[in-house]
Amino acid sequence: MSEAANRDASNLIPLCETHAWEIDQTPQHFTADMLREWKKKQLAEYQTVQRSWTLTDAEVTDVVTVSFTTLEERLLGGIYAAAESARQEERRQRQRSLIADMVHAANSWTDTMQVLTISSARNGWKTRDIIEWVNTDSGRAMASNRELIKSNARKLRFETRHPDLLAALDAAETAMGNLEVYEPVWSGSPTKAEERTVIYRHLNHVKRLFLDLEQIGIKVLADPPPEGTP
Repeated sequence: MSEAANRDASNLIPLCETHAWEIDQTPQHFTADMLREWKKKQLAEYQTVQRSWTLTDAEVTDVVTVSFTTLEERLLGGIYAAAESARQEERRQRQRSLIADMVHAANSWTDTMQVLTISSARNGWKTRDIIEWVNTDSGRAMASNRELIKSNARKLRFETRHPDLLAALDAAETAMGNLEVYEPVWSGSPTKAEERTVIYRHLNHVKRLFLDLEQIGIKVLADPPPEGTP
């Protein structure tokens, strides 16, 4: 048989490495009729599978990726993907912590401001009283909470570009920064009931805005679903 005839498709049969070697080494055990029967069965199986088994685009992509990339490339790709996933999770966790600390600080700050407002009903806060109070533990804690909110807000803006999260952050900061609402407390005279009502409503508004920030953060920063989840 010529080399061309030997390599012709009609004379070829796909075999695994083990059986190909065995046939080459012990041809007396594998007659031509036996090999032709094997090939006939292979072709019949191929025709059956070809008609019943279809591949999706995603499956074709997987087959091509496995077939034409080396094991090293696939392993490195998996390592890079895992590292990127870990970095994203660390970023989400940082943002969750920044928001949680802000919400806690805002609640503490508004609670203290509410106490100050209540105390202003009988005696107005004079300049001397304010100076003495800011040096108390409560005064220092209130100032610390305010600075924490400012600092965490700056950090969060560097961490995310999500429009819903940034919009909620802006709204909460703007409301908390509206110090004009509290002017009756620092006027030096006892506050009126309607003035205190306005302040209480504003403090509750500030709390709601920070709660909204927390809820949006929970939604935006939720862990991504596992790959392949519909």
